Amino acid sequence: EERKQVINNIYTKLIENNYKVLNINFEKINDINSFYRFLIELTPLLKEAGIKTVVTYNKFMDEEKVSKIVDYLVKDE
Repeated sequence: EERKQVINNIYTKLIENNYKVLNINFEKINDINSFYRFLIELTPLLKEAGIKTVVTYNKFMDEEKVSKIVDYLVKDE
């Protein structure tokens, strides 16, 4: 429920401000499975609105899994 509320808040702010890209960059992720679920729920909603989802990759993520969910995966070096 909290995740859905966060997703709706993000979506609303992006639409209100006419953003075309959302870059998600976390240095540390406590619950990686919840993060994947967050991306799975957020990305299609943004795609519908024409907004690209970009995730900055870090060592906690499964690169292949994330790259299949989002529009772009950027490696932070």
